[in-house]
Formats: sequence, structure tokens, C-alpha cells
Amino acid sequence: MSRAYYCKGRIAKKEKEYNLAAQYFNKAIEYAGQEYKGQEFVNRMSLAELLMIQKKYDKARAMAEYGLTKVGSTPNLGSEVLAYKVLYRSSKALGDNVKAIHWLEKYKLAQDSLYNREKALQMARIEYRDYVELKERQEAAERAKLQSDYEQDLERQRWLQYSTLGGAGLLLIILILIYRLFIRKKRDHQLLEFKNETIQAKNEELQAKNEELQTLREKDYDNQQRERRLLQETIYLKERELAGTAMINHEKNSILTSISTQLSGICKTVNDDVKKDISALNKMVGANINSDESWDSFIHQFGRVHTEFFLKLKAVYSNLTVNDLKLCAYIKVGMNNKEIAVASNTALSTVKKNINRLKKKMELAPQQSIRDYLIRYSN
Repeated sequence: MSRAYYCKGRIAKKEKEYNLAAQYFNKAIEYAGQEYKGQEFVNRMSLAELLMIQKKYDKARAMAEYGLTKVGSTPNLGSEVLAYKVLYRSSKALGDNVKAIHWLEKYKLAQDSLYNREKALQMARIEYRDYVELKERQEAAERAKLQSDYEQDLERQRWLQYSTLGGAGLLLIILILIYRLFIRKKRDHQLLEFKNETIQAKNEELQAKNEELQTLREKDYDNQQRERRLLQETIYLKERELAGTAMINHEKNSILTSISTQLSGICKTVNDDVKKDISALNKMVGANINSDESWDSFIHQFGRVHTEFFLKLKAVYSNLTVNDLKLCAYIKVGMNNKEIAVASNTALSTVKKNINRLKKKMELAPQQSIRDYLIRYSN
């Protein structure tokens, strides 16, 4: 048990957890007791060395002196050298130069003894190692032919197994990639169809409203003035809906651009047959992308609804960039952060950062809502 706590203390010391290491060394000393003096001596010297690292020089010197006088020296000459080393350095650190010189002499003598013992052990190890190597070479020569034949057979079997496993793994990976590509294409196609259906429904709704307005003009000729005010309100609503439709077109273009990028990336990882299908699909997606016109359409419709919005913003806040004005327009039409992220093809966190940056440029108070401010702005 003492040896176990000693090993745990060495590990904790190596990891620089000095307080934990000190606890383990104290436990090791406690379990060694008076019965195992050699182990107790080793434990105390390790604790003394740890106290030196922690710059507790008085305690380190006391521990080393106790180990040498009470426990006594042991056949573990390395620990005895460590004891003299701790006594020398702690005395030197405490300014006791007389004792430091005394312990330095002891330390050098013990170190020389340890070196001579290690040299003798090293020579004995070399002789024994030469003998063992000779015996091993003799035995190896006898087993060489049988082992060579066995290793050749084993290598052939291993190569066959690896080849079989590698082929099966490669086939499985190819099947997984093809399946994932098929699922992704199917999902993207469904999403594109949904967006097109939404746009078509909006267009049909606008067409129906136009027809309704035309019918009202034909029926209510006698109430022309009242009809004109109603028509103006309806046109105002119509322009708001057109702005919403333009936003949907812009969102569609962003999604189509993302799909085109993903298809281009997939095209690099598949075979030539699949590349042709992906390229055809990518061209079809590209033919439906018209981001400049959709944004220009949005600006056009937005300007018809809020004629002086951008002019007033630029007059008050001349430091706003084009992207800042776009963000103001998105907020003005009531889009939330998630919708803005989709429309501008950016991350939600980026939208939040841009809104905070815009709020600082407009010098709004921290508690003031930029959305309420822009919605009421120029109304």
C-alpha cells in the first residue's frame, strides 16, 4: 500500500499537482511505518524534494534530516543522494552556508558512490546481456526457417482478409454516398417546387386583386371620388404585397444559389455519369437565379411604398453603407432576424451583429428598439 501511494504521489508531482502529491507521500510514509524502513526513507526523501519545489525550505531540511537520523540510510543509495542534495540546497536557500558546505561534501561523496555502483551494475548488465543475446541468436537460428514459412503463410492470409474487408468497405461507402446524394437532390427539388408554388400563388392573388379593382372602377363610376380614395388605399396595400413578393423572389434566389454551390461541391466527389446529371440540374437551377433583378424589383417596389425612406435616412445618417440600408429596408417591412438571415443568405448570428452595429451607427439608446424606430421612421 505504501508503494502504491508513493507511485500516485510521483504521478501527481509530474502533473504539478503538488498539494495532492504531498498528501500521497504522507500516506505512503504512514503505511510504511517502522516496519519498512527502506520504503519509508524513499517516501520521506520524495516528500522533501517536493517541499523544495514548493520553496518550503525549513520543512524540506527537517524532513531530510529526520530521514537520515531517525530512519537511517538504506541500500537505496539514490534516495540517500537525494537527501544530501535536499539538505545542501535548503541550507543554501536559508543562508546557512556552513551547513550547506557540509552537506555539499556529503552529497558529492554519495553521488560518487552512486556513480561507481551504477558503473559496476552497468558492466554486469552488459555481460549478462551479451550472454542472453548469444543464446537468443542460437535459438533464433534454429527457429528461423520454420518461422519464416509460418510468417509467409500468415502474411498471405492477412493480405487476403484485408483485401476482402477493404473492398467491402469501399463498396459500402460508395452506396452511402449515392444514397445521400439521391436524398439531397430529392429534398432540394421539393423545396424548389414549394417556393415556386408560393410565388405562383402570390401572383395569382395579385392578379385577382387587380381584376377586382378593375371591376370596382367600372361599377362605381358615379362615386368616382370615393372610389379614387379607396383605389389609392388598395394600391398602397398592393404595393406592400408586391414588396413581399419581391422578398420571396430574393429568398428563392438565395436558396437556388446555395443549392448550386452544394451541387458544384458534390460534382467533384462522384463519377462521370452522375456528374452529367448534376451538371444538368445545376444549369437548370442557375437558369432560375436572377438575384440582381429580384433585389432591384424589391428596391423599386419598396421605393413606391416608402418614397422618402432612403432619402431621409441618408440625410440624417450619412455614414450608412449599402448593406446597412438593405438591413433597414428588411426591418422596415417587418421581417424578423431569421427571415433576414434567409433573405440575405447569412447566418443568424451575423444578422444580430449587423443589427447591433447599425444601432450604434444610428446612436440609439441601449434600451431603444431599432425595429420600432425604423417602422415609425418617415411614416
